[in-house]
Amino acid sequence: MCAVVNMENESVIQVHAPESGFFTLNIFGRKTVDAKSEFLCSFTIKALKGVSNNPGFPQISELFKTWQIELVDQHENILSECGRASIKLKTPGSILVQATLHQGDDNLPHELCFTEREGSVSKISVHFPVAGLYKLNIFGRDGPSAKGQFLCSFSVLATSAFGENPGFPRVSDEFREWGLRLESHRQNITVYDGSVAITFINPNAIKLIVRLINAGNGETQEKSCLSKERCDEREIIYCQLPDKGKYTLDVLGKNTSNSKKKVLLCSYSICY
Repeated sequence: MCAVVNMENESVIQVHAPESGFFTLNIFGRKTVDAKSEFLCSFTIKALKGVSNNPGFPQISELFKTWQIELVDQHENILSECGRASIKLKTPGSILVQATLHQGDDNLPHELCFTEREGSVSKISVHFPVAGLYKLNIFGRDGPSAKGQFLCSFSVLATSAFGENPGFPRVSDEFREWGLRLESHRQNITVYDGSVAITFINPNAIKLIVRLINAGNGETQEKSCLSKERCDEREIIYCQLPDKGKYTLDVLGKNTSNSKKKVLLCSYSICY
């Protein structure tokens, strides 16, 4: 329920009261990171009401501060009324971030979180499959080959679910390393007429291979992906789904014309 913002010559302590009533705020201090905390002072606080239905602040690790990562837009725990949320972080240098979503003791699918980076700012987007209380953990790594380490954690209260097909495409490291970017669809796809068109930014003309799989029976739909069209740096994939249901659209690629190995670059869930 407390957060401390340390600046050069002062510290700001932020407090959330979970409900109305009287509270005691004890303040402790230490001269160095490794020193033992000692009592400094105490305040009595009278709160006329609670701050929100999901009070509190994110848990921030020492590594978060060491890497000089900054919260851009979300500085408190999150209340979502639309089944989705997003967090922006200032991530200097080669720091890469990703998130995992948890509800109770359940680790939810990774596809419910998606990270994209623009300059030095990383944006984490999240979909909530049902209403409820969630924990969103954020990890970081210093470069693509490094191991992820815990950075911070948010409590999220979702008052409603996202919808019928929550989640985002699964994107590989090669997708980004080869210069590819998502343009038309940055989340899983729902269509009502069976027609799907997905646009990628493909400046290096990576050869893309499309595979559509019926999620119900596991069969590959050989004739459903009708064509690909390239215009400047954009590549558009057109598919016509044969029947109503759920599908997985895999996009594979080869980074050289003579390469025999195909790499899974991204994968969408499609609901028709």
